[in-house]
Amino acid sequence: MYLLIRTLKKRYVGFRLTSDRVHSRREVSTLILNELYAMRSGHEKMMRVRLLGYDVEKGLGMLLCDHKSVDKIRGVFNNVQDESHGKTIIHVMGVSGTIKALKRKFLSEMG
Repeated sequence: MYLLIRTLKKRYVGFRLTSDRVHSRREVSTLILNELYAMRSGHEKMMRVRLLGYDVEKGLGMLLCDHKSVDKIRGVFNNVQDESHGKTIIHVMGVSGTIKALKRKFLSEMG
């Protein structure tokens, strides 16, 4: 007997981080992951999320997740709280199925 295992479709989320100060890539990754852990309920599986790129000067970044987690990621970005480093806001620029299309449509200035 063979089991059919479906893989989850990848989605790339482009975002812009605006803050009172400059955040490093590590700080942005930690900020997003901490918010994910805070929003997660006990019975829910952890989402597979990966920060693919972040431009420190422009505040633009790319995040990889599966297609079922896009709405949860948007919720996480709306609830980001970082009082220790001033006011921090993460705005979703767009969601795409490929990195090439994400850069072309939403993150053209990231390069």
